[in-house]
Amino acid sequence: MRSISNRNAKNGTLLKLFLNPKLILKQKRQNFKLAENNLGISTNQRKPLEKFVVRNPITIKSLAEGAYYAREASCLKAPFDSLGHGLYGAIRSKSHTDAGLLKEFIILFGAFEKSFITWKQRSNVLVDYAFGDGAKVDGKLYDIWLSVRKNIWAKFAEQKIDLQRLKNLNSKFVFIGFGEAGVFSVFAALTIGKLGKHKPVVFTFGSPKMGDKKFAQYVYSNSIVHRVTYAGDYLPAFPLDDQYRHLTTEYWIPEQEESCECLSEEKSIQEKQFPEIYVCLKTQEFYENQACNAQYDRIKRMEQKTLVNYHFGPYFGHIMGECSDE
Repeated sequence: MRSISNRNAKNGTLLKLFLNPKLILKQKRQNFKLAENNLGISTNQRKPLEKFVVRNPITIKSLAEGAYYAREASCLKAPFDSLGHGLYGAIRSKSHTDAGLLKEFIILFGAFEKSFITWKQRSNVLVDYAFGDGAKVDGKLYDIWLSVRKNIWAKFAEQKIDLQRLKNLNSKFVFIGFGEAGVFSVFAALTIGKLGKHKPVVFTFGSPKMGDKKFAQYVYSNSIVHRVTYAGDYLPAFPLDDQYRHLTTEYWIPEQEESCECLSEEKSIQEKQFPEIYVCLKTQEFYENQACNAQYDRIKRMEQKTLVNYHFGPYFGHIMGECSDE
């Protein structure tokens, strides 16, 4: 990806991505299309595909801020944050009148993973997704979403947010979740996200697959998803059923030797002090790129406790679930 000037880099905040996602996606999609054509990728191939080093400071800053919020989401545990079924949620809002965006809503999803069925032993059943044309989603996860979504609406009411007025505002919704909770950030984006004037943005970190190819296509058309994985994290391998596909192209962070808050200051962007990260091409069938997270024997790592499972990161210096006592 081409670099931008220092002045633009200095202003390359998460907000810029939310306001103008085409800034990043236009060049990215052109690169993907060119690379896919050059590689001659067929719809059924699963060989390792090309991956690009991400050098755009705006993209890196956006993913890093998403990781910051994902860590916060992973630490939600107060009773008033409970949505039921071991799922937790919270809403953060910001005003940006100087940037032309009146309201930005960041919806966080976190979960106690022990409350979910063990992934390897679970039975996988795909069911019809109500809003997608022939799309199917994981039945267990969808049932949980249908049970808790009313509690998400209730949180807007608690904060006295008038949802009926949002379409008349220049509003934006961002949905963020770590692990299994990333699934619910996607479900929420496809429903609540429609209330905003801008296309909903989703950040998932180390999340599993949640539906079939048609659902992946539906999500790709109706939201902007940033799927981030770390090293050989096992969870993105699940469910193991071949009918399940990942939602979009993957941002992959190789194993880091140390955890550091290396993106906490603006000068870090200018000095390029950030972990190496790749954007990994997907196939037309939405199979995983074998050159990135899928290159690891993830099932073995999950089964053998002596191996690092990488599930909690670090993601840009943030360890998921590493919470303060405050």
